[in-house]
Amino acid sequence: APLRGPFYRPLRVREVPEKVGLDRRIEATADECGAIAADYELPGVASLSAALHIAAQGDRFDVTGIVESKLTQICVVTLEPFESVLRQDVEASFTLPPAVVRGGAAERLRAAAVIDIDMEAQDDAPDLIIDNTIDLGAVALEFLMLARDPYPKKPGVHFTDVLIGEKEQEDPSPFAALERFKDQS
Repeated sequence: APLRGPFYRPLRVREVPEKVGLDRRIEATADECGAIAADYELPGVASLSAALHIAAQGDRFDVTGIVESKLTQICVVTLEPFESVLRQDVEASFTLPPAVVRGGAAERLRAAAVIDIDMEAQDDAPDLIIDNTIDLGAVALEFLMLARDPYPKKPGVHFTDVLIGEKEQEDPSPFAALERFKDQS
């Protein structure tokens, strides 16, 4: 069985109509928000939702939309928790493995035995669909984490607020800063 993340929202690709596609709105429960916060080492996740459109074109499925979350992060400057709202566009593509598309038993066996990895392939190559299912929750989480600042700062806080004290601003000499440090020890 495939691994399931804290925000599992499976979509069977057979449910997606070929020409019109499918719209899905997904939202995390309070328990799922807690599990997401724990998995991503966040102080809290108040909400997570996504509005997605899934378009089908043969064996390719494109997922587009937007993911939004209200979460608590720790400021890297002050180490204080603060709330932020993140919004991120979603654009992902998926494809059925060739054996599923062609369907022959011999081809399925070969596809299972040999995984062909093209090192020259573009980064935006479609992901493979496993078990005819796309986990829309995992897609939403992936794009949300892309939107997250790896060094979050509270609004209005700058690194210089902590690194430069008032005395240092008055006397910018590095030797003056060393003198004060020596006096403290």
